[in-house]
Amino acid sequence: SPELMLTNLLGAVDTSLGQSLTEWDDGSPREMGRGNQHYRRFVEWIEENNQPDLGIAGIARELGIPLRTLQDHVQDASGVSPSALLRDARFRRAHQMLSQADSTQVTVTSVAQECGFAHLGRFSVDYRARFGESPHHTLRR
Repeated sequence: SPELMLTNLLGAVDTSLGQSLTEWDDGSPREMGRGNQHYRRFVEWIEENNQPDLGIAGIARELGIPLRTLQDHVQDASGVSPSALLRDARFRRAHQMLSQADSTQVTVTSVAQECGFAHLGRFSVDYRARFGESPHHTLRR
């Protein structure tokens, strides 16, 4: 009967689910999933490379990962979008460059552009929100 078949099916699913949860939660080390590998490769790439004209789609191409796959895996692993992580990396790079630069040789505009920020007013506002001071102040210290 259909009811008996459904009952048997649900019983099998329940048993399978129970075994999966037991295996999943047994504390044993696991191999890093492909999604985490994509996330880690993406993070390493954005920390090591400064290509201000290259967006997420270009980075995905560089890594040989489909854009949608990269977006999904980064979101799953970090809770934020690849764009947010890229933006954070660019702000950290700009902060480091401004902190170490000679203010007689470097401008905030040149650093912002070198780090991939095209809208300088927005860069200054966001920089102040992140670091508690204007980029000009960081450069002059």
